[in-house]
Formats: sequence, structure tokens, C-alpha cells
Amino acid sequence: MYPEGRHEITNWGERLDALYPGGRRSILSLGEKAGFSFNMDAPLSDTMDSHRLYLFAEAQGRKGEDLAQCIGHQYFERGKPLADRDMLCACAREVGLDEGAARAYLEGEGGVAEVRENVQQNLRLGIHSIPVFVFRSAGFETVVRGSADVATFGRVLDAILSAAAEQKQASKDET
Repeated sequence: MYPEGRHEITNWGERLDALYPGGRRSILSLGEKAGFSFNMDAPLSDTMDSHRLYLFAEAQGRKGEDLAQCIGHQYFERGKPLADRDMLCACAREVGLDEGAARAYLEGEGGVAEVRENVQQNLRLGIHSIPVFVFRSAGFETVVRGSADVATFGRVLDAILSAAAEQKQASKDET
């Protein structure tokens, strides 16, 4: 979560390449195909407030996903820091939340404990960055990083189908 924005890597593109060699190139290519122009110079910053505001938005009528999209656009395409409270509150307003209430929430301690617990749960699952997809089905569980290629996702989906078929066969054999 980069408390206070401190990290030896300073921007998103560097982090992608550090975690997933070639990740920057892969994400830029995928983004271009989907009509997005990513800003790889987006600064790494403390993400606590963006996570907290998501929780606030969910409690205010399940607007968390809309808020996350707005924040994502501001960060990934426009390069705004995730710790920028003015940007966060503007996104809250854009999705129909009360901007003053969002700012007051961020000025307090609401959601801090819940975000910290969520982070610990994710770390226990081996999740250290986003996007990450956790597949759980038919006794099969795996984690796939969002920068993985299509073939990796295909192998995971094939494994899920195989596990489901084996589970179905095992239940037939028991009867």
C-alpha cells in the first residue's frame, strides 16, 4: 500500500516490469487494443484512502465499483496519485456521492482497520499486486496475475474444467 508513498520504485510502469518482466509492454499492448492509453509514469503512492473510499462508496448504495472505475481512469490514464484526496473526492462526486461526506470520511479513521485486515487476507492468499484473479472451483484453486498472457488463462480454465469433470465423475462413482 506504499505507506506515505515511500518505495524504491517510483511509478506504475517500473513496478509492472519489476513484478512481471515485460509487463509494461504487455499492458500497453492490451490497453491499446481495448482503447485505453495508459500512463506508465503514474506515481506509486499510499493507497489507503482509495481503499477506504471504496468501502465508503459501497456503504452508500453499492457505488464502489463505479468509484473504482473513476479512480482507475484518473490513475492509470491521467497519472493522478492514488493518495490525492481532491481527486478521490471529485470521483466520489462524479459517481453521485456527497463530496463533503466523502472528504469527512477520509479525514477520520473510518475503514482503516477493515482495509488492513483485507490486505492481510490477500497476503495470505499470495496476492501482492493487482490485478489478480483468484480462481476457485471444483476443489481447484489458483491465482493468476492480470498481466498473464491469454495462454495462461486458457490453461487455468482448462484445469478448472478438468477438475470439475473429475469431481462429477467421482460423485457418479460413489452412487
